[in-house]
Amino acid sequence: MDLLERLTDDLDKQKILPNNEELSEFFFSYLTDVVNIIIFFENYMKAELLLNGICVHRIKKEIPAFKELGKKQFREPILLKDIHAIEPFEINEEKEEIFHRAIKETTIGMKDLIGTEEYIKHYQFNRDVLEFIKELTFIRKKPAIDKIRNLYN
Repeated sequence: MDLLERLTDDLDKQKILPNNEELSEFFFSYLTDVVNIIIFFENYMKAELLLNGICVHRIKKEIPAFKELGKKQFREPILLKDIHAIEPFEINEEKEEIFHRAIKETTIGMKDLIGTEEYIKHYQFNRDVLEFIKELTFIRKKPAIDKIRNLYN
């Protein structure tokens, strides 16, 4: 029986407590792996959206002309051409930059990326993968991390 199996068995039989020192190696490796996997999927999903002409950055709802698009972005993807139709992007070819005053530096998060069917339909993976991503996203959240950390205090 390997170490992880023995520790799992001991936990199940309540022979050891969840804050047992031997478990810390598995918790923190697991947590690191979860974060790395989520980063991969988040980047993959944003790449798929970009390839479909969808804005992956938050839209500034504070700008009156973009208020509705900014609100709508939480429910469904916003096409870059729809932003451009309200106000054109500024292109600086010399600096190789594209700018728009209604686009924030921050991008949409995992909650948005996996939160509605309108976003999900743009990705090329099956429902099992989606459920796996949702589970990992939940584990990654701060309360879950705090619970694991509290085992060691």
